[in-house]
Amino acid sequence: MPTIKNPKSPDQISKEWMDYALSQGGVCESGAISDINVEPLGPHVKGLLSSICRVNITYKTKTQNLPKSVVIKFPPERDENRSFGSNWGVYEREIRFYRELAKRSPIRVPNVISQSWMIRTTTSFSCSKMPETGYKGIK
Repeated sequence: MPTIKNPKSPDQISKEWMDYALSQGGVCESGAISDINVEPLGPHVKGLLSSICRVNITYKTKTQNLPKSVVIKFPPERDENRSFGSNWGVYEREIRFYRELAKRSPIRVPNVISQSWMIRTTTSFSCSKMPETGYKGIK
């Protein structure tokens, strides 16, 4: 399979990348996705330290066990905000929390499917299946 680069923003998310991320994360077989729809998580969600979107997923076959949507978190668009997060170790801490501590957390946390963090470029992303909350803004 050719190398698929991680998207740096929501507009760079492709069906091919989503398929790759979910199959590499053990969620589904490669080639299972037929379509995706990327949407902002909220009409005015522009975080200080991140940019967040939801990806609605359609699969080639019907199954109950595959996520209908995932939330993807990117570093902020503004260089100043990204530098602040990087200088204070925010991105590294968040990724280390999910890799090392989340399973022991007494509270419900998103099930992280895939994550990446490049020290030199301060680029990171996180793809998560959110826990069922009953909150209408989360599918």
